[in-house]
Amino acid sequence: MEKSFLQILIHHDALSNIIVLIIIALAIFCYSILFELCFFSSKNRQWYDHCMHWLNSLSSMLGALPLLGLLGTISGLLQTFFHMSIDHNLNVSELMSSGISDAMLTTQIGLSFVVPGWLMHALLRRRTSMWFVANNQPTLKISYTTKTDTTSEARGNYAKNA
Repeated sequence: MEKSFLQILIHHDALSNIIVLIIIALAIFCYSILFELCFFSSKNRQWYDHCMHWLNSLSSMLGALPLLGLLGTISGLLQTFFHMSIDHNLNVSELMSSGISDAMLTTQIGLSFVVPGWLMHALLRRRTSMWFVANNQPTLKISYTTKTDTTSEARGNYAKNA
């Protein structure tokens, strides 16, 4: 019988791990912004500006989720090796398997939260691009006109420099 994600979190006492709590809090923050912008906001100029404001930040925050998971894994493995060094009376294979299982859980949590977040982020980028094209927002125009100085003094300076 397979356990649900929540059952795994409770079984491993993962909610007492500060890194797991940080991953969950960051994921909730990112998802709340993504859900609001993707599904609940009306698509207008203010929405577009809001999206452009958040897209880069959301990308960075979502990218931090698996890195935090890796940090939790390293931290968990260090704890396991520390306990192995001080607890000589315990079964080493049991301690190793339990410690590695707990350590790998943070990586699983980080990856579980980031993949749907990246998909929603791609959806939001696509919707902002489509909105921009559909509304023919003016783009930045660069003027290539130059002012030509035709005075005799300017022509004289040009001849001296050449």
